[in-house]
Order: sequence, then structure tokens, then C-alpha cells
Amino acid sequence: MRFCDILGHDAVKTHLIDIANSDKVPPSQLFLGNDGSAGFAIALAFASYLNCTNIGSIDSCGLCPSCRKTDNLIHPDLVFSFPSIHNTKFDADDLNTQTLAKWRTFVKKNPYITIDDWIEVVGIDNKQLSFTKESVRRLIELANIRTFEARYKVVFIWMPEYLNTTAGNALLKILEEPPKNTLFFLIGVDTHKMLDTIVSRMQKVYVGKFTDIELLQLLNIHYNTDDVERISQVISLAEGNYSNAIKLLNSHLDLYFGLFRDWMRSCYKCDNISLVNKADSFNKMTKENQKNFFLYSLSLLREILINMFRKEKTHRIVLEEEEFITKFGNTFDRDKIKKIAELLNDYHYYIERDANSKILFLNLSLTISNIFKSPENL
Repeated sequence: MRFCDILGHDAVKTHLIDIANSDKVPPSQLFLGNDGSAGFAIALAFASYLNCTNIGSIDSCGLCPSCRKTDNLIHPDLVFSFPSIHNTKFDADDLNTQTLAKWRTFVKKNPYITIDDWIEVVGIDNKQLSFTKESVRRLIELANIRTFEARYKVVFIWMPEYLNTTAGNALLKILEEPPKNTLFFLIGVDTHKMLDTIVSRMQKVYVGKFTDIELLQLLNIHYNTDDVERISQVISLAEGNYSNAIKLLNSHLDLYFGLFRDWMRSCYKCDNISLVNKADSFNKMTKENQKNFFLYSLSLLREILINMFRKEKTHRIVLEEEEFITKFGNTFDRDKIKKIAELLNDYHYYIERDANSKILFLNLSLTISNIFKSPENL
């Protein structure tokens, strides 16, 4: 992975190159970006740049042994740590070897990784993911080994949000006093879910979302489609998340509008029988389609709110959606629409956490019905 392989993010790249050329690389850095951002990819490109043996002024060469090993995630001076499953049926070393092989395949397939994608690869419930005390102990052992061939040993810790207090405290000492020529790159999403003691000791590197234009370029590189309208919908829904864009591109976006329109009508009419039937249908959808449907619904509600504030036509929706947005927006006030959007955002989170989808959807539907018929905000 090189900087030139990552679209956009020029300011971050320049900042990191300046740090590398100053010979004052902070030993502990926290790369922060939204889920599906280029956070991990940029951290990996930075490691490649630091250890390149034929370095250029703005990028690693991509050809030297160090670059090739880094690109294949097999460099002996790179250590990767990530939340995984704890299973006492397997020997720890065997389990680590198996999981690391999955990890390498996972990252090489798409470097703009998300925790949901990793959960699907590992095939376990989100709640079982963790950094165990044993995995942190092993990480510390590897970090203390002298470099084999590179200038720096780089320890990657992806999603430090999953470090519990015990594991985090075990890691804290080596973060405060890292071995010579050892760097720690933590890549995460939400500092509020990380241990304060760790966050306070890290230098922050903020990685923004992909822009719509960058997402379009990425999709054009990896996917061959001439459906401009569909691509526009996907980019609108993905909101800078490349992994979500891929999933949405392969999903049933053409069905989501009809589902959302009929669902809102049933909620408005307080048609409980219809809502029960819709909950049954929602329960039969795959989890991925359920999540994508909520993403679509959120996007459409945002467009309704935008339409209330500015009357010009948006280019991110199709004609049928535009007509619905206008009628829907004229029927309800802004506060109620905003309240529904907030609910959808919360319930999308619950779906990700494996809540019972039938009960969840019916409860959401009844809550929205109450919002529609209430003269006051709830």
C-alpha cells in the first residue's frame, strides 16, 4: 500500500511525509476516521514509506523488498493486532495463525475496512470480539523484539475501542515507554469508546471521509456499471464509506423506495395490521438488506429535511423519490421528520447489534405512528 494508491486525503499524506522527513516520528499515533474510511490504509502506507529502502520525496517506491512485504502484510517488522474471538478449544498460537491468515485476506480484498465486515469474516456475534489479555501479552512480546531488517518496527492495533480495561492497562506501559525504533499505530473510529488513559497518550491523525467524487472514482475503478442513476443513489447513501458503497451497489436499491413509501403510509394511517405484516416481511430480509434499507430510509428523510429548508431540486434522488419527498414534507412538520430520522439512526445501530428484527421493526413502526398522530413532539 502506497500513498498514491489512496484517493484524496492530500493534507494527511503531506503531514505524514513531513513527519517522516523530520526524523521525529511520534512513537504512538492514533489514526481516527469514520467507519470505512482510509484510516487503516493511510497508516499502512505511512509504514511502507518509513521503511522503504528506495524512498521518494512523496511516496514509497513500491518495488523494494520492504515495500513488497508490507504490501502483502508479511513484513517481519510489522505486527498486526485486532479484535477477535477467544476460544479455549484451540491453542492460542494456532488460533492466532488461523485468524491472521483471515485478516490478511480480509485487508487485501478491501483496505477500507469496517468492523461489520470483519465480524462477517470471523463469523461471530459482535459481542464476542475482544482483545484478550493473552493477545495483548503476545503483542507486547513481539513489540519488544528488535527489528529484523527495517528501520522501524510498526505495531498496528486496529479498533482499540475493543480493548477492555485489563488489556488496555497491560498495553499502557509499553505505549508510554516504547522500545527503541518501535512505533505504535492505533486505528479507530470513536475516542469515546476507547480508554482515556490510552487516548491521552497518542498523537492524533484525523482521516476524513471519502468525498462523493472520490467514491465515484473508486467505484469506477473496481466496478463496471453504466447505471448513472444507481451510482448516484449509492454514493448518496454510503456517505463516504467505501465498504457501504460496495454493499449498496450489490443490494436491491430499486425495491427500497417502494418499501419505505408503503411503510410510511401505513405508519401515518396507524394501520397496525399492515405494520405487523411489514414486520414479518422485514424479518425475512437478510441482515445486510435490513441495514441497507435503514440507510436508504435515513438518506430519504435527510433529503426531506433539506427540501424543507431549501426548495431547489437535489441531484441525488430520482423523480419518483422527489415527488414523494415534496408531498411528505408538506404533510408533516420538521420536528417530527427529524425525530423519525433520529429513531432510524438508533434502530440501524440495534440491527447491527443483532436485536430481534421483527420485534424491533414493529416497535419502531408503532413509535413512528405515535409521532405522526401526536400534535406535540414526543
